[in-house]
Amino acid sequence: MPILTWPSKALPDLEPVDLSLDSMFYPRGIGYPDATPESHLFLGDNLRIMASLLPEYENRLDLIYTDPPFFTNKRYPARIGRGEDSRRPQEWQMAEGYSDHWENLDAYLDFLYPRLALMYRLLAPHGTLYLHLDWHADAYARLLLDELFGRERLLN
Repeated sequence: MPILTWPSKALPDLEPVDLSLDSMFYPRGIGYPDATPESHLFLGDNLRIMASLLPEYENRLDLIYTDPPFFTNKRYPARIGRGEDSRRPQEWQMAEGYSDHWENLDAYLDFLYPRLALMYRLLAPHGTLYLHLDWHADAYARLLLDELFGRERLLN
């Protein structure tokens, strides 16, 4: 099977982060205050968070949906505030959103590869990964997924 290689390809040694509880959310107040929430939302770099989840969740997740940057080499703004008139975008307050800008393809793959590798480790043997990319990077990601998961595991 072909394997995608580049000079800096490596799986980094990662220090887990502290996944301390910051807030609890009770949809429609159901279960408050006694129930322990079953779902979790983590804010931070998903690479370090996934490394922190490994001890408890390795080979246990049934589904992962990921929507990484697409390798467009653009910087995207974010609209801040609420209640702006959608017909007047020139009046919106804007801030720096996120950057999908990479020095080169190797740098993008250095970002993507370890994340996909951790997702592989977190997924249960029957689990499914949904990876959302477009034409900018899908061919490279497909080769990485074939390497990590095996070509025969592709569903679509």
